[in-house]
Amino acid sequence: MDLELRNDYWEDSEARETFKAFVLDIHGLDFSEWETRGYWDSVYTPFSYFKNGKIISSICIYKLDAVINGRITKLVQISGVGTHQDYRRQGLSRELTDLGLEWAKNQHEGIFLFADEEAIPYYLRCGFSPIDETQEYCQIEPVARKDGIIQLNPSNQKDLDKIYEYAQSRTPISEKFSVFSSKLLMFQEKRCLSYSGG
Repeated sequence: MDLELRNDYWEDSEARETFKAFVLDIHGLDFSEWETRGYWDSVYTPFSYFKNGKIISSICIYKLDAVINGRITKLVQISGVGTHQDYRRQGLSRELTDLGLEWAKNQHEGIFLFADEEAIPYYLRCGFSPIDETQEYCQIEPVARKDGIIQLNPSNQKDLDKIYEYAQSRTPISEKFSVFSSKLLMFQEKRCLSYSGG
C-alpha cells in the first residue's frame, strides 16, 4: 500500500485542513472554530497515514501538564484515533499507536486515554492498563443572584476572552488527577461553557 506517514505538519495548512476533514468524518468533531479562535495549536500532534493526499488513519498525542496525587507532572493523552472504513483491519492504527507511544514516552511521565468498552481489548494489547474512573463532586447550595453579575456569552469575543482568562488561572479540580490545558477546555466552550456567577 502506498502510504505516507506524517506527524509534524502543523505548518502545512493543506494537511491541517485534511486532518480536520478526517476528524469530522470519523468522530463528528469540527475543529474549525477551535482553530479560528486560536486555541488549537501544534501541541495537539497527529500521527497520520496519508494516501493520495487524504488521511486514511490517524492518532493524536496531546501534551498536558497535570497533577497526580498532589504532584505536578507532564502527561500525554491519546485521542482522535481512527481509520477510514476502507482501510480497517490492516494494522494501521496499531502502527501509529506504537509510533506515537515511542515518541511520547521519552518526553512525558505518563500516557492516558479514554476508551469505550469495545476498544479496551485493543488498548490492553498495546500495553495499557485499565484504571477505575472516579468523579469528585460537592454539593453547592444555591445562592440568590447578586447585582452586577452577568452571564458570559461565548459568542461574544470579549466574554470569550474572559472565559479563557479564567481557564488559564483555574486551580485543579482534584489533587488526585487533574490536567491543565486551558486551550483544550476551550474546545468545549461552544457546547457547555457559560458563567452565571456567584
